[in-house]
Amino acid sequence: MRLLLLVFVVACQSQQSTATSVTLTTPSSTTSITPTPATTVTSRLCGRTDAPRAPPDIAALIAKQTVSGQPKPSVEVVEGAATELRDPNVRRAFEKLDTNAIEDLRKSGAKWTLAAALANDDVDVRIRAARALGQLRDPAPASYLIEIALANAHFVPGSEEATLHGIFMHAIADALGACSGTKIAIKDGQDPEGLKAAAEAWKKKQCP
Repeated sequence: MRLLLLVFVVACQSQQSTATSVTLTTPSSTTSITPTPATTVTSRLCGRTDAPRAPPDIAALIAKQTVSGQPKPSVEVVEGAATELRDPNVRRAFEKLDTNAIEDLRKSGAKWTLAAALANDDVDVRIRAARALGQLRDPAPASYLIEIALANAHFVPGSEEATLHGIFMHAIADALGACSGTKIAIKDGQDPEGLKAAAEAWKKKQCP
């Protein structure tokens, strides 16, 4: 009788132990759960394909200020800019995007918002944004700068448009050199071949 009682107690303890080991706990707040990224790649340049996550009003503002023929801001640019744009001063500057606004963004260290400005409709804004990024010397936006460089590695005919395009080419090249620490000179004026070769070299460093 004692033997049967002992076997019964051991069996019950074993069942309790097993049940405890598979008990599931519910998180106190679902807001703390971060969705698994669609890819482990950190930039669109290297193959990241997931859509950016940003508040609707900020996403709309970024879309409004980036309506040119340039590559749309990448997921990392949008998400980084969305964080910076929580600052009212950064947001006001991005809404204006004039000469003083670009300088205010640079002083604020708003690298992602400046990167987004590279896709603005106004070539003067794009030139100033590229120069500001070069002054910040932050490597984080380098991948998007490379996208911009590759998209602009072409010849533009005309007079004023050609001059401005050449200036933009050099602003991009200088910014990439400052951000990546790998300076590759391009020729004076428009140099599509030189800019493309430089961008491809930088891309290999970003996406080995």
